[in-house]
Amino acid sequence: MDDFFNIPELRALVCDRLDRKSAYAFALTRRAFREEGLNRVWRSIDTFEPLFSYLPGDLLVETSVPVMSTRLPRAVMCLRRPLVREDLQKYLDYAKEIQEVKIDIYHCKRLPATDLMHALELAIGGEAGALSPNIKCFKAMPGVPFKTDLLKSLAPLTPLFVGNNLERLGVMLRAKLEIHTAIALSTFHFAPQLKALTFSEKSEGPLITQYMGSSSWENLQSFSAPTCPSISLLASLPQLRSLRLTNVQVSDIPIEAPSQGEGVHESQNLGFQSIQEMEIQAETFLILHEFIRRLPTSNMIRSLKLSTYNYASPEDIENIIANIRARGNPHTLVCLQVIDGVLDEATREGQMAVGEPDMMSEEPVDLWYHEDVDVLPTTFDFTNLEVLVLRFRERIRVTPEDLASIPETWPRLSRFEVTETGPRGQLPLIDHNDLLHFVERCPYLRVLGLPFDATRISGGERSSQGPFHLESLCVVGSPICSPYCVVEFILSNFPELKEMEIAFEDLANNYSDSMTVCRWARVRRDAVWRLR
Repeated sequence: MDDFFNIPELRALVCDRLDRKSAYAFALTRRAFREEGLNRVWRSIDTFEPLFSYLPGDLLVETSVPVMSTRLPRAVMCLRRPLVREDLQKYLDYAKEIQEVKIDIYHCKRLPATDLMHALELAIGGEAGALSPNIKCFKAMPGVPFKTDLLKSLAPLTPLFVGNNLERLGVMLRAKLEIHTAIALSTFHFAPQLKALTFSEKSEGPLITQYMGSSSWENLQSFSAPTCPSISLLASLPQLRSLRLTNVQVSDIPIEAPSQGEGVHESQNLGFQSIQEMEIQAETFLILHEFIRRLPTSNMIRSLKLSTYNYASPEDIENIIANIRARGNPHTLVCLQVIDGVLDEATREGQMAVGEPDMMSEEPVDLWYHEDVDVLPTTFDFTNLEVLVLRFRERIRVTPEDLASIPETWPRLSRFEVTETGPRGQLPLIDHNDLLHFVERCPYLRVLGLPFDATRISGGERSSQGPFHLESLCVVGSPICSPYCVVEFILSNFPELKEMEIAFEDLANNYSDSMTVCRWARVRRDAVWRLR
């Protein structure tokens, strides 16, 4: 064992497997692991305590500040005397181990005062990234959660941490946060090797446009933001592999109409040469079509997740699936998700404030007939799918024959959801026997969402190949008569079930007097929650 302790590489390997608390305990209790243990502790920084702890004891004085919550930091650290370069030497010895700085305001006990931040900048001569010379990942400094003249903003610390080796950067751009924004707009100068760029959810479109126009971003591989300045700009990034946009409005971007006689599926290769993952949440399907038509015919896309706030008409559904079929690579696509009726943050918060009972209406006497949309077979061209999620207010037609063909088409299917985002009156075309036979032939299936007729479940149905490892089941739109019988059915066949979705996300689409939801709620209570 002593010989083992004498090998630094093995000691480092052990510490790499430990969390920060365990690594710190190792460093304190085992002398042989002191250096490697402390290096592991310093790898990721989420508070300012490492900085404060490694500065001389006579340098700082703690000053209390009024706060509104016990979870927030209650003090700032001010200078007691002038700070000189030598005061930083102990800290700088370990600072080279820092690879990630993500300050969490709720983990911080104390924050640096403005005078300390200015002194740090002077002591290191304004050298970019001097406080973490080997940093790979930096997240924008949080806002100050109290009002005091001792500290207005933590943003001035950003250039002291962000250096030339930075690969992943989180940015917050808001007009009212002038210091944060001004400093953030200059960080690209210090990050020539940046590979991943993430804008906070509240970052504003015009400022994102200004930021993205500041560099060519030749090495950027991942881009995440609420919206985008220009589809053309994003499509032109040569190394972009992952794109995530969470709130694209029609007013945010220009939609370029195809030239005369040019369909979406016929458009030329317009960019996204390296794209592998695309996730777009937008106001309308028109925006989604614009992104899809930009995919080159030779793309290697593996994951495509599309959603809109608006509900889709049958024509919208047919068009979006047809265009995905025309543009997606049938050999590389493993994940396809298309969802309508997604709630934006304001709507979700408004519904929570109003409350569930006030949002719902009674079930109408007359439920209109709606023809099912037959697009599921269109997706069979993608022979390597492992995840398929189609969620629309319109019902997607799923027949027993469709289910029977899926296991051979997608042998590694792990998630299959073809469900509704709004109420439909017609009965599903499949029942519990079809569902059970489907699960029997999908050994990797863990998440299933499918309206099925549960009214004929007796409770005695048990598969000879079960029980199965299903973990999540969406039953929205599934008629049910006996909760007791369905509970027995689930406990016998799906004993590992952890989640059951029984109602629409949009509260306004649920009926206040729905016995179907009440029955499924009883099933969830007795079959799912009981297993936890």
